[in-house]
Amino acid sequence: MKIEYLITTTDDSFCTDRDSFLHLLQTNPSITVENSEILLDGIDQYSYELKTGFLEKESHRYFQLSISTIHQDASEKNAELLNNVRKAINTIFSKLVGGTSVNVLWNDISFFYSQKAYPLIYKVENLMRKLIMRFMYVNVGTNWFDTQVPPKIKDQVDKKISPTNDNKSNPIFELDFIHLSNILLFEYRTISLNELDRELANADELNDLDFAKLKHFLPKSNWDRYFSKVLKIDGKKLKDEWNELYDLRKRVAHNKEFTKTHFLRTEKLVNSVVKEIELALEKVDNIELTKKQKEKVFINLPEDLTKKLETKIEDLRFSDYTLGFLKENGFETLKDLVSIEVSDYMKIKGFKKKTLEELETVILHNELSFGLSF
Repeated sequence: MKIEYLITTTDDSFCTDRDSFLHLLQTNPSITVENSEILLDGIDQYSYELKTGFLEKESHRYFQLSISTIHQDASEKNAELLNNVRKAINTIFSKLVGGTSVNVLWNDISFFYSQKAYPLIYKVENLMRKLIMRFMYVNVGTNWFDTQVPPKIKDQVDKKISPTNDNKSNPIFELDFIHLSNILLFEYRTISLNELDRELANADELNDLDFAKLKHFLPKSNWDRYFSKVLKIDGKKLKDEWNELYDLRKRVAHNKEFTKTHFLRTEKLVNSVVKEIELALEKVDNIELTKKQKEKVFINLPEDLTKKLETKIEDLRFSDYTLGFLKENGFETLKDLVSIEVSDYMKIKGFKKKTLEELETVILHNELSFGLSF
């Protein structure tokens, strides 16, 4: 196993040749260079290669340093040995200033722990897909992806699916890791804030308010609405664990440094989340939704507010009639929809009660309300 560095410098006071660079390494008292080997604390042995050169056109000197364990097999022991010398070397490089930069060209420590982490991430990611498909198929129907996923997201998935793609019948496999959790863990409302306004306006005193009804105005995730009734698993905890796993997964996917600490944290999170998902899979058949609840199951993906407001009305969940009505009256984006009050909509010719219901559903699921100004 090896780690490889490229050090470039324009600093004339920095090392000017091979000998001065090796002397620099030995400014760390734990490092000794003897012939073709590096000794750490006088015990651990490593082989090394050092190349140097000067680029006259750019006045850059470079050093390419490769350090390897004596035994080349990828093992926990060798990863630890390589990590020990890496830390010793990095204490030297961290003190470099001026026009000197240090780049890691190869890191077998990250490679080793990324390989160990990937099967764990693969398992938890696909268990989540299994849970989502079971829940949605049983409670919403076989066409849940077409009916419950916003068109904008559906279009993104459709673009990824080619005629020969194995995922054509299972589009959920084209959803990103972070989007999977949002299907179950993204919080949304089932009653609009405008209706809350009406409730409060019609109440003369506190006793006039139905507290049980008011609680329905709080945003909840599909997990908290349905799974919390049969499982004592905190949805927020699961969401936090999934989000942290997402950050760790990105390190693996984008070839960033991935240490033993990262791996151990990944392992701990995966074990916790897998346990929670497997418990949910055992209970998913015990979850029964009413017809009204099935219609309210919503899938959304949180995004930047500015981008959200730019969403075209064609990408929102409207019937053909409502979409036609809105387009005929000059509404083009989500921002247009929330720019006026409900009372203003009702004055438009052709407005129907069903149109209001669709508007309220779309707007409340986007965590907005009517009459906003920007």
